[in-house]
Amino acid sequence: MKISIQKFITPRIPLAVLLMVCCLALWALSYISTNTVLPLQKNNPYFFTINKFFADNLLLTGSLIVIITFLNAFLLVQLNTKFSLIRTRTFLPVLIYLVLIATWSLAGITVVNHFTLTLIIIALFIFMNMYRDKQGVEQAFAGSLILATGSLFSCELILLLPAFWIGFIMFQSMSLRTFLASLFGAITPWILYISVRFYLQPDVDILTELLSNFKTTFRFTTPSINLIIYASSLVILIFVGLVGFFNNLHSDSIQTRQSLKLFVILFFISIIITIVLSTNLTVLLPLIAMCYAMIISHPLSLKKNNFNSIIFIIFVVINIFYVLINYFISIQ
Repeated sequence: MKISIQKFITPRIPLAVLLMVCCLALWALSYISTNTVLPLQKNNPYFFTINKFFADNLLLTGSLIVIITFLNAFLLVQLNTKFSLIRTRTFLPVLIYLVLIATWSLAGITVVNHFTLTLIIIALFIFMNMYRDKQGVEQAFAGSLILATGSLFSCELILLLPAFWIGFIMFQSMSLRTFLASLFGAITPWILYISVRFYLQPDVDILTELLSNFKTTFRFTTPSINLIIYASSLVILIFVGLVGFFNNLHSDSIQTRQSLKLFVILFFISIIITIVLSTNLTVLLPLIAMCYAMIISHPLSLKKNNFNSIIFIIFVVINIFYVLINYFISIQ
């Protein structure tokens, strides 16, 4: 029996719109399944007022999250198209990303978290244009500047910079000039920020405040059985996806291979940062979702067989089932 997911890989416009509406409905179900008191991000007191404003205006916050999520999905399409990351027309990266974001909204991902992903995607556009350009000083500076600007809102983002430096090496664009340009781009927003803070609040120990964002204290809590099963299922699926992902890479161009490998590096580094730094566990969840979507979409889009079709169906089912279980628990 032939099982095909071709309609999901290349859906017609009405079906694509319907799928996005279904993702929105899944997000709404997740939203009403959780405590509507959004968590405040305290990792940067200077922006605490902004975070508090969003936490106190739930309708505005929810609307902005939906808008930025769909903006990020659109940017992901453009990124995939511009750099031919998956060498066929496919809707799966967007669909899988939206399903994950809708489900993971149970974790309380904030507007700031989604906005910082927008900045990361823009930085990716700039960095991936540096392929074999060891004179790409402006791109290195601009990309790092954008990434560091995002780190003003979520300090953990600055720890992603080494991943992009690894990308420079893979893209054969690493040189002393590009490295220094990237370094200066990264520190420029922080120099301005520290200068303003010192002028407005000269008595505050800014260094201690900043270092407190990178505590490596582990806080282990007993997760629910639902979460354990769900997370374990996603881990199994991504490892299955990685096998297919690397098996298919030999058919891609060298530039495409290196670009795709950067997503793998960002995926694992983001997970490590999330595990090690316990100050804010939701910061990099949108980035992890995007990388997860790109990695698993690659084999699902290119190898149209029953096995990959079943993998996709299992992925969709476990996400829907997880949200439904949490919803029924919340109304009891």
